[in-house]
Amino acid sequence: MYHQSLAYFLDEKASEVSIVLPNKISNYMRTLDVKTITDKTASEAIARFGLERKLEKWKKPKETYLSIKQLTRERDQIVEERSMIKNHLHAEEAEAFPNKSSLTRIKERIRMLNKQEKAIKEEINVLITKDNEVKDIVDKVVSIPGIGKLTAAIILAETNGFELIRNKRQLASYAGFIALSLATK
Repeated sequence: MYHQSLAYFLDEKASEVSIVLPNKISNYMRTLDVKTITDKTASEAIARFGLERKLEKWKKPKETYLSIKQLTRERDQIVEERSMIKNHLHAEEAEAFPNKSSLTRIKERIRMLNKQEKAIKEEINVLITKDNEVKDIVDKVVSIPGIGKLTAAIILAETNGFELIRNKRQLASYAGFIALSLATK
């Protein structure tokens, strides 16, 4: 995400910005028959790629989507951390003589993470409710069986309201990725 600051800066200066996934540049470099990859050959390949291709102009994401993306990613970290702590709790409880004060502290951390996750979900709901356009899109997406509000929020935030999706195949692939990542949590 280091590129974001530069993209915003250049956008403020009215410069055209395109953001390209690194794997596209790597695949392009393979077609150039470059024997040794150095900073110089990589930067030459990137420049050539930019000159040869019609690159899509990057548009600053809608503020609501950006905020939701930050919140959903924070929530993912909390869920991951809570899972680790629950595993720790299980291991501690399986001890022959578990330390009661350790168990208390571990359970306290789990409660705190639960509280933080709940606060994030509430904040996401407020953001969705405040923006009628986003609310309408979320309402449509949650009408799909198996898609809840949180999943809809993640999809919209990560795709900037589907602006980053170019075709049905790409959307289906992305939706499968989201479903898989949510299923593993």
